[in-house]
Amino acid sequence: MRKIYLFLFLAVGLLTSCISDDSTYGEDSMYLRISGVDESYSVQSYSGATLSIKPAVESSFSADDLEYEWSYYNPNAESAVFSASSEKAEFITDTRDFNEPINLPNGSYTFILKVTSKSTGYQQHVTTKVNVASALSQGFVVFKENGEGNSDYDLYQVNEDNLVSDVLANYGNGAIKGKPRALDVCYNLPYMNSETDEADYTSSICITTEANEISWIRTMDAVSIKDASNCHYEETAGEIPYRGTRGYFDMYYVTSNGVYSVYDGAAVGNGGTFGTSSGSGGSTHVTYANEYLYYWDESSHSICNTGSNNYPHRMTSTVEGFSLTNTNYDCLKIGYNPVGKVVFWLLQDRNDASRKVMAYMSNYKLNRVQELDPSSHFYNATTWAVNGKQAAIAYCVHNNKLYSFDLVNNSPEKELPLNGIGSGETVTYISNRTNMGPSGQFTFDYLIVGTQNGSNYHVYMYEMVGGEPVGDPVRKIAGTGKLKNVSYLTANPGTWYSIMDWFTVLDE
Repeated sequence: MRKIYLFLFLAVGLLTSCISDDSTYGEDSMYLRISGVDESYSVQSYSGATLSIKPAVESSFSADDLEYEWSYYNPNAESAVFSASSEKAEFITDTRDFNEPINLPNGSYTFILKVTSKSTGYQQHVTTKVNVASALSQGFVVFKENGEGNSDYDLYQVNEDNLVSDVLANYGNGAIKGKPRALDVCYNLPYMNSETDEADYTSSICITTEANEISWIRTMDAVSIKDASNCHYEETAGEIPYRGTRGYFDMYYVTSNGVYSVYDGAAVGNGGTFGTSSGSGGSTHVTYANEYLYYWDESSHSICNTGSNNYPHRMTSTVEGFSLTNTNYDCLKIGYNPVGKVVFWLLQDRNDASRKVMAYMSNYKLNRVQELDPSSHFYNATTWAVNGKQAAIAYCVHNNKLYSFDLVNNSPEKELPLNGIGSGETVTYISNRTNMGPSGQFTFDYLIVGTQNGSNYHVYMYEMVGGEPVGDPVRKIAGTGKLKNVSYLTANPGTWYSIMDWFTVLDE
C-alpha cells in the first residue's frame, strides 16, 4: 500500500509539472497552445445544469487537422491511472468547447482536454479540477408507484423549483420491483464501499416494496449499495422486509423475523452488517420516541420496542383487560406526539371490525384505551397522521376533508381548512414534516397533503399555527405516478441529534 501511495504522489507531481508546461510547449514551426481553461470549476450534478468551458487554441496546424477529446478521472479512486494519456480516463465529448451536463457523484474530478494534430500525431493537453456536488442529495422525496407498478421516487429541488422525475430509473439501477411499501431516509448508513473495499458511511434512502424487495440507495448518485443479499452475514431466506430506518445511535431493519440493528456509521467504523434480531416479528408500523423504536409485531399482534444495541425497555399496561402481547387487534396506525408526550396505537378488533380503539402510552406505560365513536371522522378516516411539534393532535382525512383529533384532552374533532386543492383531486396522504438544520434551528414545519387524480399526483405544503394549516400552500409539487409518501432529504444533516425528519414521522 505504501508503494501505491508513493506512486500516486509521484504521478500527481509529474502530471502537475506537465500541466504547467502545456500552454507554451512547442517550437515555432510546430506548436499547440491551449488557454482559457480555469484551474477549477464547480458544478451541480444530476440537475440538468451544464458545465461550460470555452478554450482558445493557437496552432501551427490548420483547423480541420485538429481533433479534440475531453475525458475525466477521479484522482481519489484507487483504480485511477494518473496519466493524461490513460486509456482508463472516461471519454466525455470530442468537441473543442465543453458544454455538457454533469452526472457524477460528489467529489473532485480531473478533467482533461487533449488536442491532437491528425496528420502528425502531435498532441498537447491541459487539465482542470471540477468540484461536483450532487443535486440528488437535497430536496423533498416523493415516493411513488410508477406506470409499470414498481417503486421509484421523484425529487423536488427547492432552490431550483425543479422536479427530477423517476430518479432510480434515470440515474440509479432502475425502479425497484413491486408497489411501494415504505421509504425511509437513513443518514450515516454504514456499508462496504465496493470502490474502496473498505467500511464507509453515507446518506441513504431505504426502500421496501410489496414484492418483498429492499434496497438502500446512496443519495448522491441514486445507486443501490445494500440489499437483502448483503445486509446480513448470510442471506436469510423467506424474510419479509418491512422497512429500514434509524434512531439516535442505530440503524434498524424491521422484518418478519424481528428487528435488527447496527450502529451509526459515523460513530463507529463498520461494514453495516445486521446481526441478531430483537423480538419475533415486525411490520411497517414503527415510530420513534424516548430513544426507543416502538413497533407493531404483526405475527403476534403485540406492542413492542427496542433501543440501542437492540435492547428493549420493559413496557407495562395499567389498563385492566388490555395486554400488550398477543392482542385481539390489528394495527392501523401508530405515532408519537412530543407535545403531548404520548405514543399512540390506532387498533381494530380482529373479531369485530366495527370496533376501533386508541391506546395511549406514556413513560413506557400504556395507561389509557379510548373506544372510538363509529360516527366520528377519526373512526371512518382513510388516512391518519400526527403533529410533531406544535400541538397535541393527530390528523385524519374523511370524505376528502381534513380533521384534527385531540390526543390529550378529548376535545371535539375539528375540520381544518385545505386551500388551493384542485377539483377532481382525492386526498390520499397527510403528514407533518419538520427539519432542523445543523445550527439547531428548524428550517421548516409543514403540514403536507398529497392528492391523486388518475395517474397524476399533487403535493401541497402548508405553514401552520398551533398545528392548523393557514392560508394557501407555500409549496406545490405536481408529478406522475401513484403517491405513497413524502420525505425530506438534506445534503447537510449535521449531527445525529439535529436530524428531525425521521424523529417525528415514521409510520406511513
